Amino acid sequence: MWSAYLTESEKQDKRAGDAWKDDANGLLVFAGLLSVVVATFIVESYKELSVKSTDETTFLLRQISLQLAGQNSTATVGPAPQNFPSFHPSVSTICVNAMWLLSLVLSISCGVAATLMQGWARRYLELPQIPTVPGERARVRAFLYNGLRKYGMSRAAEVAPLLLHLSVFLFFAGLVLF
Repeated sequence: MWSAYLTESEKQDKRAGDAWKDDANGLLVFAGLLSVVVATFIVESYKELSVKSTDETTFLLRQISLQLAGQNSTATVGPAPQNFPSFHPSVSTICVNAMWLLSLVLSISCGVAATLMQGWARRYLELPQIPTVPGERARVRAFLYNGLRKYGMSRAAEVAPLLLHLSVFLFFAGLVLF
């Protein structure tokens, strides 16, 4: 009796485990590539959040030039030095960087979830093979299966692609604003 149960359950578990592993592999590849692309865009757009060094250098050279012109002139003294104008990044630049950083976080989270999913699937398939007595193997398998159902492994496997889709959406939304 236990042998028949184990044979059928192993077929079902193998299909489910292989599906989880395959899904996780695809998610890992896509999440990795997306993370690299998003990080590259973040490196470039992050520069827009601070003052450009060339603007500051131009301002300082202009101030030095005005001071030197004031020293050479005997009639009038040049205008008083001005403060460097305050810098405020545009709202669209802030939004783009926020979207891309959130996209990167979601993409990396998807990669972590996919890695965990691979580990869970591997353990789910390996643990029932440890006991040698068919009755014990059946109990271990039933315990693991009930745990999968109780804690919603299938839902967890569905959330990872959702994270990746959301990450792609945020990346493209930021790209439109950029």
